[in-house]
Amino acid sequence: MGLNIDRLRSGLRDYQNHLERHVQKLNSSFNSLQSRFMALSREYDGRAAEEFRSSWSKTAAWFKDYIKQTRKLSKILDERLKYLENTNV
Repeated sequence: MGLNIDRLRSGLRDYQNHLERHVQKLNSSFNSLQSRFMALSREYDGRAAEEFRSSWSKTAAWFKDYIKQTRKLSKILDERLKYLENTNV
C-alpha cells in the first residue's frame, strides 16, 4: 500500500482549517473574557479580589501561550502543505 499524497494534503488542509477556526474562536472568547475581567476588576476590591486577579493572571498567561503555540503549529502545517503541493509523487 503506497502513500497517497493527495489524501495526506487534504487531511492536513482540513486539520489546519479546523485549527485556525478553533484559535479564532478561542481568541475571540478570551478577548471577551479579558474585557469582562477588566470591568469587574475596576469594581471588585479586597482580599478575594486580589486572589481572583492572581488566578486570572495565571489563566490569561496560559490562554495567551496556548494561542501562540497553536498559531505556531498552524504555520508549520502551512509550510508542510506548501512542500507537499510542490511534490510530484
